[in-house]
Amino acid sequence: MEASRIPPELKAHAVWSSDGQDRGYRVIFVTERRRRQIALVVAIAAILAGVAIVLAAPSHAFPYLVAPVALLVFAGIYQHGGRSGFYELSGDGELGKYLGRRAPDLSHLRRHRLRGSMGI
Repeated sequence: MEASRIPPELKAHAVWSSDGQDRGYRVIFVTERRRRQIALVVAIAAILAGVAIVLAAPSHAFPYLVAPVALLVFAGIYQHGGRSGFYELSGDGELGKYLGRRAPDLSHLRRHRLRGSMGI
């Protein structure tokens, strides 16, 4: 499977197809690269802040950990925003109809590894 026609600002994570080939019904899961990078920075900052709070005041750090935990939740939600989600994949490898952020029923499809210039 190759998803080279995906816009460069998106990262493809997985493809499901009905027949194991590049033809037929295919679904692809993509996320926005920039959102994932920003979420990673926020998550690292939240973890470092949480560790610093615990080290600074170990006996009564619990109430102060609300902010880092909220940042972690925000990072998790933020990374899957924007154009991220499940799409139908057209015959020529371009994104088709948007299926939503939650996984559609993929039980009848087979998951495939991606190859090519998927990037990080």
